[in-house]
Amino acid sequence: MAGEDKTLNLPSGSTDPAAGQSEPGAATALPKAIGDFRVLERIGAGAMGEVYLGTHRTSGQEAAIKVVSPRLTMEEGFLKRFEREIESLLKLDHPNIAKAVGNGMHNGQPWLAMEFVRGPNLADVQRKQGAMHEDAVLRLATQVARGLEHVNLTAGMIHRDIKPANILIAGSDMGESGHIAKIIDFGLAKMVGQAEQAGLTMTGMVMGTPFYMSPEQIRGEKSVDLRTDIYALGATMYHLLTNHLPFPGTSPGMVMTAHLTQPVPDPGEKVPGLHKATRKLVMTAMAKNADERFLNYQGFIAACDRALTAIHERDHGTMRLLRKPLVLPGLQSRPPSLPKLDDDPADDPFAVPVTTSTNRKQSSEHITTSRRAANDQVAKPAGRSAKTQRNDRNVPGRQAGSASSSVA
Repeated sequence: MAGEDKTLNLPSGSTDPAAGQSEPGAATALPKAIGDFRVLERIGAGAMGEVYLGTHRTSGQEAAIKVVSPRLTMEEGFLKRFEREIESLLKLDHPNIAKAVGNGMHNGQPWLAMEFVRGPNLADVQRKQGAMHEDAVLRLATQVARGLEHVNLTAGMIHRDIKPANILIAGSDMGESGHIAKIIDFGLAKMVGQAEQAGLTMTGMVMGTPFYMSPEQIRGEKSVDLRTDIYALGATMYHLLTNHLPFPGTSPGMVMTAHLTQPVPDPGEKVPGLHKATRKLVMTAMAKNADERFLNYQGFIAACDRALTAIHERDHGTMRLLRKPLVLPGLQSRPPSLPKLDDDPADDPFAVPVTTSTNRKQSSEHITTSRRAANDQVAKPAGRSAKTQRNDRNVPGRQAGSASSSVA
């Protein structure tokens, strides 16, 4: 959808999407080298600066090199803030994060080199494929949560701009479903507990992408924490599962108002086939009140695991596929794995009994009695144990909230 992945840099109260953007045609001449990297081509440009593809002179490693705009280097204190946050990024080493591999100054402009991931971002995948299978979305969301948890625990940072365009997919023979999610673009990252001015932001600015921003981020609260990234991840899941934005709108102001005031959307209303565990997970992540979301990433990951288990149990013994599996252009993929079927047909509710010679000798009275007993057993509702009915508040890292109460 047009504009869905544009990052918003608006002064508070402004609804002009052009505010804070760099002037068109402001691209500089292609440099031959930046630091120890040979520059091959320009691969992107935006309000924060330009991005180049380069290779390291000695190792040959490919890198995406982001060079900060000269305009930002003129702002008071920006370079110190940038250097402090780059130092934190260089500490990160996780398979679900595009790794920082170098930094420095080029013609008076700071630059950062990141691992270059050969693979599409989820926004591109969705544009080509449409809504994704919930199994694939849950597995990718789990990987993203692991990466964000590492960022939070290692560097004390929150990303603040999680969205499909900032999640790259690398192909691999390892990992879930053969694909590895890589989080990119920490340009809006913020140290938890620091005042807004201490991040890569400017005083009085609302930073982020409106379609995925949490209510507290929209309000410009200084006390935002990891739960604002959990909200954005939930909004991203909603978009990937349904191929619809959680709160569509024709202007940033309209979208942000919807995040603040409209009820949390149920993805099951767009896609009735979604499992209730998946629906509840997304709605809990997107709760308006941060205290009603998952309190940490372990709670979110545990909910993803429960949803995956529930999906496999639902589909046990069937080849039903509610959505297209994740298929990425140019990457070898395989469909989401199905649970191994038990050899004992008695464990399969869909198994057809095999008639033997002994069975054929049963009396008609015995057959009638057996069928009546079987019918009674099917009609009898399955009881739920007290353990199964336990309140979600007992789940580590999870506080139940009203956001998911509407999911049956």
